[in-house]
Amino acid sequence: MTVMNYEYWTFIQEYARIEYAVISCIVLLLLLYSFVLFVRNLQISSKVPISVQKVLIITAHPDDECMFFSPTIQSLLNSGHFVHLLCLSNGNFYGLGKTRSLELFNSCEALGIPLRNVYLFNHSDLQDHPEHPWKLKNVEKIILPVMYYLQPHLVITFDNYGVSGHSNHISIHDALQSLSNKGILPNNLRAFHLKSSSIFRKYVSILDLPLTILTSQYLSVVSPWGLLKGWWAMLNHWSQFVWFRALYIVFSRYMLINTLEEILPQDISMSSTDDEEEQNLPNKLKVADRRSKMRRGKGSSRVE
Repeated sequence: MTVMNYEYWTFIQEYARIEYAVISCIVLLLLLYSFVLFVRNLQISSKVPISVQKVLIITAHPDDECMFFSPTIQSLLNSGHFVHLLCLSNGNFYGLGKTRSLELFNSCEALGIPLRNVYLFNHSDLQDHPEHPWKLKNVEKIILPVMYYLQPHLVITFDNYGVSGHSNHISIHDALQSLSNKGILPNNLRAFHLKSSSIFRKYVSILDLPLTILTSQYLSVVSPWGLLKGWWAMLNHWSQFVWFRALYIVFSRYMLINTLEEILPQDISMSSTDDEEEQNLPNKLKVADRRSKMRRGKGSSRVE
């Protein structure tokens, strides 16, 4: 009996030490975070391209908006800009598409994006799958008309690694890069991608901030309140909230920091596989652009 009691108390002591260490790390990170923001006078968020008025965030699945883009979304909203979100699938990989669709709208509401500015697609050719890249022409045929309709000043999506390496994330970047290369994006539109980081920097939370400040031209950092708001948005995706997601929202830099890089045209010739319909698409969109400008001219001059 004595041996059992000794083993029991030994286990309790070991568990208590682990719990104390984890809590201490979290408190230390929060203190360091608060100190850095105090020293910087909360001016870090001004390094996003704030000359824009209307912004379109393009994601692949519900929960991308809060897992990866929360700092950018909150910085833009806090600066008074109009943020729109285009999600290209309902995340039906496990058959939970309807549930995840509702979660997306709840998450966007938590982040502060008006529900009228959230656009969710569920196209048969753009289904959620981590190992099945989407065809560029299928992505282009959705995002390009949306951009011509909304006429955003800024579009933001994933980079060519997609932060997590997900094939659908990468497909969106490749499609936007392809449209930029062809020179058929709407006039006065700047495109940016969210820069991926190494696995080490990805999970050091606020400790990555000093290096990010020194090496990044465009970045967003949320306040402690903004961090909690991002956590709450993520909790709205309850169907996806497994144990490693809890670790992600605590330690991932993407809940705190976003680094953006501009997508510029590359000197790459169009693929010979482009069909006539795709080549004629710019002319159709120019007509749609003119009609959109006429409608805006008849209405209010305020951009919303």
